[in-house]
Amino acid sequence: ARCIVCHRFGSEGGATGPDLTQLAGRFQLKDMTEAIIDPSKVVPDLFKATIVATKDGKSFTGKLVNDTGTAITLVIDPENATKTVTIEKSNIEEQQLSTTSLMPKDLLKTLNETYRFFSSGLIHADWLHLIVNMFVFYTFGRVVEDYFHALFGGRGTVNFLLLYVGGLGVSILYTYSKQKTNPGYHALGASGAVSAVVFSFILFQPLQRLCFYGILCLPGIIFGVLYLGYCYYMGRKGGDKINHDAHLWGALYGFFFTIILKPSLIVSFFDQLIYFRNAI
Repeated sequence: ARCIVCHRFGSEGGATGPDLTQLAGRFQLKDMTEAIIDPSKVVPDLFKATIVATKDGKSFTGKLVNDTGTAITLVIDPENATKTVTIEKSNIEEQQLSTTSLMPKDLLKTLNETYRFFSSGLIHADWLHLIVNMFVFYTFGRVVEDYFHALFGGRGTVNFLLLYVGGLGVSILYTYSKQKTNPGYHALGASGAVSAVVFSFILFQPLQRLCFYGILCLPGIIFGVLYLGYCYYMGRKGGDKINHDAHLWGALYGFFFTIILKPSLIVSFFDQLIYFRNAI
């Protein structure tokens, strides 16, 4: 990791930034994450950069490492302590501390952890969260997988995996774009993928009655519309520690991904709705 270039940990590392050896005992996870996302939010005086403007029109920014009384020495590359510049005080026009951290911005963008879009679906908040997701997945997944095998033959299993795994990844993209700078936000669970499977089922059987916990049963199309509306509303409202945005985008992915695989399904979908309307 690049952290070791500027920070000391134990007996290793640089000294441009604070020592990280006892970091966990001094700061909370939220504070440490904020320092990585926005390193200039709080900069200790000891590690503030010095900005020097010289009389001959030059400007230097770096960590002040030596002051002889007649000259100062700055480390001008935080990742290379050997890159220094010594400036005679008689040549200094202006000298001030910088409010911008020497730590580079957007360090998180250099970390390739895209696997977390998918690994987050392997963990759940508690046993109830896991059991509900897997029960719904088992109930609808068997039917959808049978449809996929009937429609796509040997590619049925692959397409079904793309439905589930793709739903997992796509469902979290909006949340990532909205919360990527929020160090206190955590998302987990396979609900987005499960929603994708349920809405693929609704495409196949829009009139099949679906039940809320076995109590209120509605045709799939009505259930789906209410579900999407509820997810959208609660996603805007927030406050209940449930990622409704993932449910919403997972559901939409499942519906439209299945149509992309077999465009004629949209005709069958509307034929069923029209038949239902005429039968009323």
